[in-house]
Amino acid sequence: SLLVRTLVPTEMQVTAPANISASAQTFEVACDYNGAIATLSDDGDMVGTAIVKDGKAIIKLNESIADETSLTLTVVGYNKVTVIKDVKVEGTSIADVANDKPYTVAVSGKTITVESPAAGLTIFDMNGRRVATAKNRMVFEAQNGVYAVRIATEGKTYTEKVIVK
Repeated sequence: SLLVRTLVPTEMQVTAPANISASAQTFEVACDYNGAIATLSDDGDMVGTAIVKDGKAIIKLNESIADETSLTLTVVGYNKVTVIKDVKVEGTSIADVANDKPYTVAVSGKTITVESPAAGLTIFDMNGRRVATAKNRMVFEAQNGVYAVRIATEGKTYTEKVIVK
């Protein structure tokens, strides 16, 4: 879009976090120009936008954001210099969680192996059909596809996604 200015643009003071959690639902921006528009985008696609009021804009995210990517914060205002900043998305994927799980899941070729002492083990296909069950240890010969492995042990239930190619 085209910004029309009637005066020489002046600077805005914009403050925002350098990082955002992938699970965040909002993002707060401080700006000294009320009426400015703050927008977060992901590779050109708008993720959320808000108008600065009382010195801040709270951007509600319209969609989930992928972890370990970078968003662009753009703040525009009438007769103001546009401010553009990068915002790094912090990971919250399963890989970021400490691995102190009471089980192991391994895939070798088309074989899924699940082990956990004193556990109920179940494998589901992506249609939700139970394709295998066992206690403590399971070796399952799978077809190509995506599976959910459920491990119930010590009063807790864990789920892992497994891809077999």
